[in-house]
Amino acid sequence: MAGKNPMPWTGFVLFASLSCAPVAVYAQTTTVTDAQALLEADRPDEAVEVLQDLLQTEPDNTDIMRRLAQANAATGDLQAALTVINRAVAIAPQDSDLLLVRSYILTWSERNEEAREQYDAIVANSPDYPGLRELNSAIIRAESQSAQSGISGLSVTAGVSEIEFTSGASNTWYSASLRGYTELGDVGVATFGVDYEERQSSDTRLSLRFEKALGDGVLFAAVSHTPNADFREQWSLAGGGEFSASPAISLLFDARYAEYASNDVTILRPGARVRLTPRLSATGHWINLFQRDGGHRYGGSGRIDYALGGESNLYFGGAVYPDTEAGITRQVRAVFIGANQPISNRLTLYGALEYEERDQSYERTAATIGLGWRFGT
Repeated sequence: MAGKNPMPWTGFVLFASLSCAPVAVYAQTTTVTDAQALLEADRPDEAVEVLQDLLQTEPDNTDIMRRLAQANAATGDLQAALTVINRAVAIAPQDSDLLLVRSYILTWSERNEEAREQYDAIVANSPDYPGLRELNSAIIRAESQSAQSGISGLSVTAGVSEIEFTSGASNTWYSASLRGYTELGDVGVATFGVDYEERQSSDTRLSLRFEKALGDGVLFAAVSHTPNADFREQWSLAGGGEFSASPAISLLFDARYAEYASNDVTILRPGARVRLTPRLSATGHWINLFQRDGGHRYGGSGRIDYALGGESNLYFGGAVYPDTEAGITRQVRAVFIGANQPISNRLTLYGALEYEERDQSYERTAATIGLGWRFGT
């Protein structure tokens, strides 16, 4: 939304604090101070007039431009604010104060992806710059509110796996899944899933997941049930979350309990995601599996994500970890690669390849393709 939109009060406080920075041209201190006083007195329209007059006398003064952009944003004229701050950034592209203000304005303009890119650029150049944590929280809140604006979606995937058993026999397995999500206003996001897999026998797992943004993080809870389960769990419960530890690091944790016909397991997965560059991130998990008999096995996984632009994404990774099928836990070694590619503003194509070795059981080579459809307002 590029037009009038009142600036959140927390953002106004931040803008006010930024406006207290030293003024580059000391001859204009009184005028700038007057403009700041008007802004803090909730008279942003008058502040805009003062700063516009001042900018006419010093058209290349980026400090005045920044203050004018802040005053425009306080009036709700986000398009004017963005025009002014873009002009300032063009003159001083490495000025983190300007980039910080620009990211806020993009956030309030509901251009969250661009706001996140601007935030990443600041982190890359000045990871300890003051105000980054607050900016990150503001973007996360905006992303959550955007996700909860009535947009819903569906995705379908289909996969085929070539299986080579340690006995020398081979087989082909097939899988398909359906996912749907819907936003529940300020309550959160609900996702349902149906996963079908056909081997010598077949299982269909039903799942429900709920997640909610909380501060600068996200919490989730999930439940699943497999009627007449053969190799999948009969039912499971899971929960966890992701929280920002610094502008470049997020801490992850999830826990899951699953009950099989002949066993039950509890899985704990602490982890972290590190933003290496504005486009590149790395995620790692330590995987701990506890069995009913008290046995403990562990492993780990790693994944690299690279943003290609827009919502396009390429990822690859590997894992060595314990996994349970039909109540039997074995060590698994796996590598994978995949990509997401939007083909319109509502449709996204997914694809992935995977290879895994399961100790004393089988080797699996799999390919999956899927299509996501976003609809709603």
